[in-house]
Amino acid sequence: MLKSGIPRFIIFALPGLGDIVNFLPALESLFKAYPLGRFDVLVMFRSTYEIMKAYPQINEVIFADFMNMSKIESALFALKLRRKHYDISIMSYPANRIEYNILSFLVGAKIRIAHKYKHFTYVNLPFLNNRLIEQTEALHNVQENMRLLVPLGLNPKDPKHLVFPLKEEDEEFADRFIREAGIETRYPIFGIHAFSTTFKNMHRKCWDAENFARLIDNLAENYNSAAFLLFGSKIDETANNYIMEHTKHKPILATNLPITKTAAIIKKCNLFITNDSGLMHIASAMRVKTVALFGPTNPAWLHPWGTDYKIVRVDLPCSPCFYYSQKPLNCKRKEKDYLCMKAITVEMVANACTELLG
Repeated sequence: MLKSGIPRFIIFALPGLGDIVNFLPALESLFKAYPLGRFDVLVMFRSTYEIMKAYPQINEVIFADFMNMSKIESALFALKLRRKHYDISIMSYPANRIEYNILSFLVGAKIRIAHKYKHFTYVNLPFLNNRLIEQTEALHNVQENMRLLVPLGLNPKDPKHLVFPLKEEDEEFADRFIREAGIETRYPIFGIHAFSTTFKNMHRKCWDAENFARLIDNLAENYNSAAFLLFGSKIDETANNYIMEHTKHKPILATNLPITKTAAIIKKCNLFITNDSGLMHIASAMRVKTVALFGPTNPAWLHPWGTDYKIVRVDLPCSPCFYYSQKPLNCKRKEKDYLCMKAITVEMVANACTELLG
């Protein structure tokens, strides 16, 4: 298929944290299939940069701040990468944006693998890639990512679990964090992620911080001496601060840490309670039991993979409503009230926790 004996890959790992975690099984399968291959990875978020830097198989992790670059600057950046003469490019899933397809074309790998999406199919110019995978909306994102390997002649199987590049130093950091926080591991440890990214209006898929505060007090009454860890970064501070101020049983902050160390601390939890977020998928990769709250996004595509989980959602005719495109999340109800999230009660989530944890 290729003239070169050692293929040069460029991986476009451009989506957010959770989507990239769902891509990692496909990436590791690629490493195994091409042990002598040269792999460069292009990212646009710092969290994904940290993850990719943890893989010794990757020759270069390239960061591009596309959201703060002009179209001309982005095009010039892509043309600079073109000089590396890549054999194969792979666009991780989901990535249904015209800008990504133009980027792939400008970088100019001989074989350009990407998905052809059911929405905005032609507007986003998928034909700029020359090996297209038809999106199948019945599949989980992990499965869609594995399908990216088929044009290379591989026959990938669904992975049993997600993967994540934890190092021994990350695990040691987590042990020290738990010890210094005075947490007794003989009692349950609950991890909580109460917010999400604001990118493309995705904070609208979040449960109210008030509900998380009430949930913590509810669980604390039923699980004596349990510890509650709040996770997140600066973008989560408003929600986390509200919870800290409005709970009787004060949580412990595990925030603003490198993503690999965050993952190692999540691994210490007995149960992770979360909106549909990147940390939900990291909890899955750590094989932590997970209670996930869903509203506008589709749990069939995004449910925790490879771990025990409970989905908490309200069955509304309009939910789920979000599909992969360049458009931001927007409530389809005329009231624009995101009832799918507001209708989830503390009792519903507490019951799911009890069912999963016992």
